[in-house]
Amino acid sequence: MSRTLASATPSWQGGHPPRDGGAPPRPPADEVSDEQRSRAKAINFGIIYGQALRPVAAAPHTRKQAQAFIEDYYERLPSVRAWKEQVLEQARRDGYVTTLLGRRRYVPELAGAAPAGPLGRRARGHQHAHPGSAADLVKKAMVALAPRLRREGLQARLLLQLHDELVLECPAAEAERLSVVLRDVMENALALDVPLAVTTGQGLTWADLK
Repeated sequence: MSRTLASATPSWQGGHPPRDGGAPPRPPADEVSDEQRSRAKAINFGIIYGQALRPVAAAPHTRKQAQAFIEDYYERLPSVRAWKEQVLEQARRDGYVTTLLGRRRYVPELAGAAPAGPLGRRARGHQHAHPGSAADLVKKAMVALAPRLRREGLQARLLLQLHDELVLECPAAEAERLSVVLRDVMENALALDVPLAVTTGQGLTWADLK
């Protein structure tokens, strides 16, 4: 019996209006090239995780490209900046930050710190609140997946969890059905205001899934 691998990776979805300066609206997802997606992802993580302009620009982008992206990012998504400030305010006030589901990470180095404290300290707060919430989501998905596979009568088994990606092994004949089940489980792991779209892939090796 031939076997294959299936993987699923979630991503936040949502439309962004053009900024006042006349920048074009975000193109549809199916018109974004792999190179554009890779560059945007690198800078996006840099912004969320609190990197300075220099490491963001080295990702690889010119410093000018990185600066333009960051400025446009905050103009289109002002609530992201507000959220980051809320995270730091909680850390300074309570000495810890929390994930979406309430898990805490204590950051005593930020307790009572000035708002413009060292970048590395501020980044640690964001690095728990954001990827920590993503970890909450993927763990909830894994817990829900096992009984769902049994109910569906699928022979698939979970092989790996890599950050927000799940990799499963299954008989080749189950691959299409498993992809549908996996997408449904991950997209509904948590009740969120922002839709969560899951990308799935199939292949004989993990490299084939990329």
